[in-house]
Amino acid sequence: MKRKLSLILNRGGLFLLVPLTLWLVLRGADLARLSAALRSFRAVWLLPAVLCMALFVVCEGCNIDRCLRLAGHPTTWPERLKYACAGFFYSSITPSASGGQPMQLFYMHGDRVPLPDGAAALAAVLMNYQIVTVACSVLGLALRYRAMRGMLGWLALGVALNLGLLGAMLAAALAPGFPRGAERFLRRLLRLFRLRRADQTAAKAADGLTQFGDGMRRLARSRRTILRLLLTTSVQILALHSIPFFVYRGFGLTHAGWPEIFCLQSVLYVSVSALPLPGAMGATEGGFWLLFRTMYPAALLRPAILVTRGVSFYLPLLATGLALAALHLKKRTAAG
Repeated sequence: MKRKLSLILNRGGLFLLVPLTLWLVLRGADLARLSAALRSFRAVWLLPAVLCMALFVVCEGCNIDRCLRLAGHPTTWPERLKYACAGFFYSSITPSASGGQPMQLFYMHGDRVPLPDGAAALAAVLMNYQIVTVACSVLGLALRYRAMRGMLGWLALGVALNLGLLGAMLAAALAPGFPRGAERFLRRLLRLFRLRRADQTAAKAADGLTQFGDGMRRLARSRRTILRLLLTTSVQILALHSIPFFVYRGFGLTHAGWPEIFCLQSVLYVSVSALPLPGAMGATEGGFWLLFRTMYPAALLRPAILVTRGVSFYLPLLATGLALAALHLKKRTAAG
C-alpha cells in the first residue's frame, strides 16, 4: 500500500511539474514566432541528438552487464536494456532520482539476481557515473568560469552532494568494519523503537552489507573492468552532453563550438542534480536559460530549451515508460 501511494504521489508531482515547467518556459512568449522558430529547425540535426540519447541508455546497460557478469550473472541484451530503461524512467519521475536503483534491483530480482550482487553492480555503475560527471563539471567550470558565475553556488552544492554519496559508498564497500558497525547502530535504533526481531533484522542487514562489500572488492581487483566502466561512462556522458550542440546547429547557429557547449552543459547537469525535483524539471530549463542565453538570439532561446529537453528528457521518458509498460503487459498476458 505504501509503495503504491508513493508511486501515485511521484506521478502526481510529475504531472504537475510538466505543465508548470512549460508555463514558465512559454510565459510571455510570442507563440507565432515560437512556432516559426521551431519550424525553422533543421531536422537532419535531430537524428544525431536522438542517437546520442539512445547511446546514453545503451552504455548504462553495458556497464550493468559488466558488473553483473563479474559476479557470475551475465545478462542478455533485452535484460540489460530493461535495467537501463527502468533506471532512467524511475529516476526521472522521483525526486533526486531516488527511485531508479530500487526499481532496477526489483527487475534484477525478477531475473534471479541476488540483491547484494545487484546492489554492488549498481553502486559500481553509479560511482563511475559520479566520478565522470563531477570531473566534467569541474573541467567545464575551469574552462568557462566567466560564463558560469551565476551557477557557482548550485555547482558547489551539486559537487558536494555527489562526492558525499561517493564517499559513503566507498566506505560501505571498502571499510572492513563498516558492516558490523552498521549492525550495532541499526540494532540500537530498532531497539529504541521497540521493534520486533531487532537483532535478527540488524544481523541480516549486516550480512547484506558484507556481501555488498565482497562484490565491490571483487570489482576493485578487476582493473580491466574498472577501466572499461570508466571508458563506457565517459562515452555515455559525452553523448548526453553533446545533445545541446546538435540542437544548436539545428537552429543554424555556428558561433559556438562543441567544447564550449559541452562545458556549459556539464556544469548545468551537476548543478541541478542537488535539487529534489523529478528529472530536475524547472531547474534544468532555468539553468539553460541562464547559461545559454549569450549563445542564442532571444527569439531562439525558448525553442532551444524545448527541443533540447524534449530530446534529452521528455522523449526518452516516454519511450522508456512505454517499453516498461509493454514488458509488464507481456508478462501479464503470459501469466493469464
